[in-house]
Amino acid sequence: MPKRTNDFQSLIAFIEAELAPAGMRVTESAELREAEGETPREVDVLLETEVNGHPIEVAIECRDHVRPQTKGWIDDLIGKYRDLKVNQIVAVSRSGFTQDAKLKAERVGIHALTFEEAFEVDWPAEFIRIYIRFLSQSQTLRGAKLLFKSNLSAPIPEDVFRHCQITTGDGRLIGTVESESQGLFEFDKDNIIKDYCKGLTAADFEEWHNAVDGKTVEVVVQYKATDRLLVTPDCDRIEIDEIHLLDEIRLRAINASSEHYIYNTSQVTFGSLEVDEGRLSVAVVQFPREQDKFKLAYTKLEPRRA
Repeated sequence: MPKRTNDFQSLIAFIEAELAPAGMRVTESAELREAEGETPREVDVLLETEVNGHPIEVAIECRDHVRPQTKGWIDDLIGKYRDLKVNQIVAVSRSGFTQDAKLKAERVGIHALTFEEAFEVDWPAEFIRIYIRFLSQSQTLRGAKLLFKSNLSAPIPEDVFRHCQITTGDGRLIGTVESESQGLFEFDKDNIIKDYCKGLTAADFEEWHNAVDGKTVEVVVQYKATDRLLVTPDCDRIEIDEIHLLDEIRLRAINASSEHYIYNTSQVTFGSLEVDEGRLSVAVVQFPREQDKFKLAYTKLEPRRA
């Protein structure tokens, strides 16, 4: 049976796994078999542990609907778990529950949890109020430089140099200086921006956010050449030692719309931003035992509908 999941279910599994004590196993889209029969049933999130040698299982069911969940969902869970022997059922609704649903859940022993919005006026002291910003970036190859293992016999004009051929030691054509540099840049530009962003600070984001057009930086990336020779206009073949690329990176920090919620003992912040390709969304989780740390639960892009 193919497993079914969604972002909200995955978020709950992520949080539960972070909060789980040592020895507890957290499984998303777990399968349990009914007490009588071979029919497997899927559980959104299953927590498994042992207490004094006794196995304990907690089943968590998740719903991400616009309206509060009614008593009908609680009735569905009662029916589903009649033949699935778990120790506790937890129903999690992002939009909450109706009063009838809460009363029914309490009466039958189902733990009903919801996402409670965190407001400025009663912000929990154990959490830091965070804001999410997306980093918009574009890259352009502005130039390339070759270092050789021996000196050129004469300087090569720039407009000629970029059209010079690059070959292997046995004479196989690789391309021109221009095409090889551009190809190397296209192949590695995602890694270039990732490496650059690893060193960024909150002050950098603040600077780029305050700048109307963001900020432009230039990064020189060095590559060691292996079995690459430049063919000069005089048909000399000079062994290349290194290739240096000059990458122009344009960066701009953009505030995302953010919503903050309390779930169980954790805080979840959702951020979203409309981009050309669609809607970009992230979820960041704070845990009370790690007040100065945030963990990214997921990031996704919802393509724009035609």
